[in-house]
Amino acid sequence: MKIFRFSILFLTLLFSAFYVCAQVDVENPRSNGFDRPNRQPGRIKLLRELGLSQEQIQQVRLINQKMKPMRQAAQRRHAQAKRQLDMSIYSDVTDEAIIRNNVKAVAEAQAEIIKLRAQSELAIRNILTPEQLVKFREIRRNFELRKKRREMRRKRMLNRQKRRQQNNQ
Repeated sequence: MKIFRFSILFLTLLFSAFYVCAQVDVENPRSNGFDRPNRQPGRIKLLRELGLSQEQIQQVRLINQKMKPMRQAAQRRHAQAKRQLDMSIYSDVTDEAIIRNNVKAVAEAQAEIIKLRAQSELAIRNILTPEQLVKFREIRRNFELRKKRREMRRKRMLNRQKRRQQNNQ
């Protein structure tokens, strides 16, 4: 009988512990940093480097949630406009007026994507403190420098390959 009571007590405590842990994770998923899969380590690193508060992080997430459907719709329109343009260019019978209209549709769709991106970035910029904005500019400048260096290395490598191919001919 004592073993039965002990087992019941042990199982009750065990399930209670699991329940409490589950409730803590559900009620405050950001407390442990595992609330989302680490799909975008660069973005997470950026948020950490900027030292955003929990409130700012929440605001960024709300901005992204609000803008995501609009961005996706604009990207779909852009892709569809590009397909229409390609179809009009490579159709059996070409009509320059249709092609011009399709070019205009692609440009308008692309402009909408750019506009939405700018709106999103402006909204996020407005939640940054002046210190965070300075840090963000520095991070962005460093990113651009690394990007240029990678591009220069890639070009040098391609030039070497071309020279080797020419020398082998």
